[in-house]
Amino acid sequence: MPNYPVTAPPANRRRIAIVAGLFLSVLLAGAGFYFWRRPNSPRPPEIDRNGMDPEVAAAIEEQRKAAIASPGSGPAWGRLGMVLAAHDLVQPALECFSTAEKLDPSEMRWPYYQAVALSLIDPQAALPKAEQAVGLDKSERDGPVLLLAELLMTQARPEVAEKHARKALDREPQNARALVILARSLLQQHRYKDSLRCLAVAVGDPRKRHASHALRAEVYERMGDRKRAAEDMRVIARLPADPPWRDPLVYEVEKLRVGFDSRLSRMEGMIESGYYAQAIPPLQALTRDRPDGAKAWLLLGRALLETQNIPGSQYALQKAAALEPDNVDANYFFGLVELQLGRPARAKEMFRKALARKPDFAWAHYRLGECLQKEGNIAGATQSVRDAVRLKPDLVPGYCYLAELLLLQNHAAEAITQIELARKLEPDNPRVAKLFPQLVARSLFGV
Repeated sequence: MPNYPVTAPPANRRRIAIVAGLFLSVLLAGAGFYFWRRPNSPRPPEIDRNGMDPEVAAAIEEQRKAAIASPGSGPAWGRLGMVLAAHDLVQPALECFSTAEKLDPSEMRWPYYQAVALSLIDPQAALPKAEQAVGLDKSERDGPVLLLAELLMTQARPEVAEKHARKALDREPQNARALVILARSLLQQHRYKDSLRCLAVAVGDPRKRHASHALRAEVYERMGDRKRAAEDMRVIARLPADPPWRDPLVYEVEKLRVGFDSRLSRMEGMIESGYYAQAIPPLQALTRDRPDGAKAWLLLGRALLETQNIPGSQYALQKAAALEPDNVDANYFFGLVELQLGRPARAKEMFRKALARKPDFAWAHYRLGECLQKEGNIAGATQSVRDAVRLKPDLVPGYCYLAELLLLQNHAAEAITQIELARKLEPDNPRVAKLFPQLVARSLFGV
């Protein structure tokens, strides 16, 4: 049997020592780099979650952990910024978007979301971020270029704003937001007729109808045409505010909203848009999750009332009124239910409670008039409806109802005056068209 040496020869020992030394050096260098780099890695901003909706707090914490686990990932930081922005935590969201932009410099979303947030608080700081986003945007979306044009208008640079608005219109000629921006830039350049041509198209889009009429009134005023300016101002008085412009990139942030308030806000939007039946199941879920939420009960009651589920509506609105006895809307809609149930005395009580909190509530005056008429108090009903049209001069149903009440009292001439006011506001209104010939016949022939 051969005798193997117990120790390595000197040459082998030297090689082993060299290899071990190199390995140790690499190990120490790696550890040194790790501990040198670790304190400089970006850390997500701390968020005070005291009193925060648990669902919101959980969503934020989940994204914070993702950003901590991937400190060099732009998308992870950007996603955290989006979640924070979705819940109105603007300053920490801006910090996250700034970090995401450094880590992921080719992605246009990160400067764009900074521009959107800053546009509300610091338009001057938002401008370079919007320019950066437009420069990075390869798909040529209209959101970034139109935000840039709007920001340029705040900096009194209408010629450059015009260029960007026209770029959006080259892709979508009927884009009402771009048309309004272009019209304003042309107005600032004293090109009034060109501005009016843009607005003639924009007024047809319900998403920008209010803004279009307001701007057109301004153009007519600059041109010295006060009559047409006044006509547009009268239209504005009857129009609701324009809805927010739907930007797909911003919608990506909005979709991340969670929590009770977010769900409630979405349901309120559905109710205001007339999607009553579709809103009922999620509203029922909200009232189960938060039985003390008066607004959820109120919205559910409205939806059930509109779908003619009177018993269900009565129950929901009773809950809303019990939770918030002074809530104007809860009392008003509860009054409508009582009217539907043929109980004018109880309805009258509800409308008067609403009016005690909001004396200028025109529709409550109108409905109070209905209650008083059902009780045989025609004079009281007439006064109540007079109050309604005085408070809301564009209330066409009010003029019609007032004309009917006056006719009951044989005041045909004054009734015609009221229906003429309605005709000026809505010439094609079916109720006006039906009443007018009756009133003329009564006035002329006493029939």
